[in-house]
Amino acid sequence: MHSIPPQSAMTVPLPMTDTTPLQQALKLHEQWEYEAARQAYAQALEQDPDNAQALYSMGLLLGLHMFNGAEALPYLEAAIGANPRAFAYWRTYINVLIREGLLDMADVLIGMARKQSLPEISLEQLEKDLALARGEDASVFLETQAALLPEMALVKPVPQPAQPALPSGPVQALATLLKQRKFGPASEKLAVLQRQYPHSSLLWQARINLEQERGRPADALAAAAKAVRQLPDDAGLRMLQGELLLESGQPAQAESALRTALVLQPDQVKLYWLLGDALAGQGKVQDAYPWYVHALLRATDENDQAQALMALSQALHSEEKYQIAAQLLALLMQQADSTRMYMACGDWLHKLGWRLQAEMAYRMALQKEPDSPSDALIALAVVLKQDRIRMSECVACLRRVLEQDLEPEVRAMAHRDLAHAFFVQQDWAQCDEVLTSILDVDAADPYAHRMRGLMLLQRMELGKLAEALAHAREHLPPDDHNLLGLEAMYWNKQGSVQKSMEYFDVLLASHPGSESGHSARLLIMMHSPDVDSIQIGAACKAYGELMQKLHGGANVAEHANARTPDKVLRIGFVSADLREHAAAKFFLPVMRELSQRQDMECIAYCNNEIYDSVTNQFMKLFAQWRNVQDMSPPGHGAPGAG
Repeated sequence: MHSIPPQSAMTVPLPMTDTTPLQQALKLHEQWEYEAARQAYAQALEQDPDNAQALYSMGLLLGLHMFNGAEALPYLEAAIGANPRAFAYWRTYINVLIREGLLDMADVLIGMARKQSLPEISLEQLEKDLALARGEDASVFLETQAALLPEMALVKPVPQPAQPALPSGPVQALATLLKQRKFGPASEKLAVLQRQYPHSSLLWQARINLEQERGRPADALAAAAKAVRQLPDDAGLRMLQGELLLESGQPAQAESALRTALVLQPDQVKLYWLLGDALAGQGKVQDAYPWYVHALLRATDENDQAQALMALSQALHSEEKYQIAAQLLALLMQQADSTRMYMACGDWLHKLGWRLQAEMAYRMALQKEPDSPSDALIALAVVLKQDRIRMSECVACLRRVLEQDLEPEVRAMAHRDLAHAFFVQQDWAQCDEVLTSILDVDAADPYAHRMRGLMLLQRMELGKLAEALAHAREHLPPDDHNLLGLEAMYWNKQGSVQKSMEYFDVLLASHPGSESGHSARLLIMMHSPDVDSIQIGAACKAYGELMQKLHGGANVAEHANARTPDKVLRIGFVSADLREHAAAKFFLPVMRELSQRQDMECIAYCNNEIYDSVTNQFMKLFAQWRNVQDMSPPGHGAPGAG
């Protein structure tokens, strides 16, 4: 059992306010004022040591936001003791155990949570998190691939050719011209130097880089070929030639150049992942794996490690080895000690659908370098905004992003995300303030005009919406997607279904690939007394064809099922509303009837992790229950953690 440290040893008196210490702590925590939040939680626990919310929040803060797992565990244990039915407490406790490497203990806790009849969907996800941390598949993969290049350990580097000493004056003048992008004069000066020093690897590299900067890839390749003829034993030039061949789409030729470079300099880590790229570029991904693994194992520099990791992750992803890729990333994240590695792990884990693990990677990058550039903050904000109940955290994150020195495009993106976060929270004043900031920079910004219209629409301020539409019409083209969609929704709110349909028809004529347009139009049709079933059927078919085109992939699955009339029919239902929701009131009675049928088997594909009393009723009616929240469409990335 863990013991909680005495509260008086860590508290500092907080200023008097109208709120309780716990309310202050929660607010500070939400605003990322972590040390101040810690003190406030400690003060709250001095007043009420058994307060489950304070115990849990302190554990969450210490364990997953301040990365002090050892100190967090007793608080989380005490929170569960105070309220054993709160699943969030169990989930955070188990996640901290996993982060601390206490995997067997986490396994035991999952079993204990199951005995408490806690949500099976989420317990299954925790089991996946645990399997990810164990990394058994990734460990076998690494061991297998690492054993496949034993001959490279025996190769000795070839001494590299001695380089002539170059005159500092002309070289400095050349560097100045290149920096000023005066390519013509730079080329002439470089030609003079190369005639005087034809065996200078540095000058050949300058020539190749010059041609690349001028946007002449063919000339850069020609220069590389001349360079390796002049200096055949220069590993650096051979490697540069291989890189250029890869960039030009010639992986077989690149492989030859890179293998020659590796014979000359077998301890050059970069050559290993480049050779992996050359093999993967020829469709030989299985042959590429050991090269990537050796690059990863041999790398000592953080940039080399990150590059090798990204190359290996890409190869595994291309072969749909998602589980191995995710386990590998989770293992490496535990050993990482650089911002670059944390970011690489986070980006790929997010792509593979492991949002919690990606969040932890980005937070560790921020902890490693709190004053680093905004990349980690931006990435973390992207993760947070995918969870509607974490919009306050997302706002705090985006505000920190906007404190940075950003490129105009990045600043505009952050402002849009901030407006969206306030919109989700229905904080209309803050949302409007951010939209005004966007329009101060670009008065015609289509996103801001559409969002302002949607905001007014949600508030049912139809008079103001009319003004917003008039303003949008002044700044947006008549066939603009956002403007037409706003017009259609406006008329629907006014009760004119026919007028709304007319605008959706115009929208889809101008933007036939609009998913939101097709979906919104279909929804309105289904509520219109003037639309018959044949029209709705045609619209459903058109929408289905569009979704197949956009998301269904190139190949349509062919079924080899026997066409036996009396066989049991298996039917899958995909929904995010198998819970306390208006749709459930209609669907639950239907499922009660279908579950009694002997000629069909119903399978649920649940697209969220919400578990309530209605979910429990649904689970008893389906023959199988599968969580698909984190899965991507076929052919569009990894199936994710679900």
